[in-house]
Amino acid sequence: MPKVSIIMNCHNCGDYLQEALDSVSRQTFRDYEIIFWDNQSTDNSAQIAKSFGAPLRYFRGESFLPLGEARNKAIGEAQGKYIALLDCDDVWLPEKLEKQIFFLENNPEIDLVFSDCYISSDSTPKGATFFDEYKPFQENIFFNLLTRYNFIPCLTAVLKKDKYDLIGGFDSSLTIAEEYDLFLRFTHKYKAFCLANPLAVYRKHQNCFTFTHWEKDIEEKLYVIEKNIRLLEGVSKEEAGQFKNKVCMLFLSNLNILLKRFRFKQAIKYSCSYAKKYRQLLNHINYLARKRLS
Repeated sequence: MPKVSIIMNCHNCGDYLQEALDSVSRQTFRDYEIIFWDNQSTDNSAQIAKSFGAPLRYFRGESFLPLGEARNKAIGEAQGKYIALLDCDDVWLPEKLEKQIFFLENNPEIDLVFSDCYISSDSTPKGATFFDEYKPFQENIFFNLLTRYNFIPCLTAVLKKDKYDLIGGFDSSLTIAEEYDLFLRFTHKYKAFCLANPLAVYRKHQNCFTFTHWEKDIEEKLYVIEKNIRLLEGVSKEEAGQFKNKVCMLFLSNLNILLKRFRFKQAIKYSCSYAKKYRQLLNHINYLARKRLS
């Protein structure tokens, strides 16, 4: 059995796929398999993937699935002790797996390891990294993920498969925030650790699903917060303020996008329909703060 199962979910990624696969073939750690799940691609993705040969195992879904469900399908075929996630438009540096597996094998109390990564885009300075914008936290990872932002780059995450199975995998209804939700539930129960050095390259481009479906992105993030706030048993006054700030910023960021695009009617509709949800969230945060004091 391979030690690591590399999970690659694909939908029409032919423009970038070869580079992603080449970065896997250059890994200094060799004990891996690739589970390639083709989510109904209509371009040349299947041809590129199949040409890679062993250790890639190709699967094609019978129908198009939300990414969370497609990731679960792929991981259901995995045989490795560890799961490593790689989107088809991203790239790993050669020593990525070697460094992370060495760390996990020598620190058995850690169940998930992640790292920094370089950012590749037309608008990003050369050498810029993910942690330049999203500072990671080594302590209270679950709480900081929930109340601040997602500082775990999905393409750098390696986690133990048995722990993934125990938390029930990805939320099958999600397509954009599925990894954010998984990391929240995972770190609520298990230990994670951040390696500071960049071990991958995250590509930002205009065809990214997050960029083309920004409304769904914020909608799913709100759902994930509503879902995972239930795991909190209480918060301090300072923590409550931090949490409220995040909730308000999430609401305002979507409203700001609508106004910038002169979609005023939609902005009004959004404000009315989501105001109740945000108010309920803020009320729940106040409840958690009172619970801590009692």
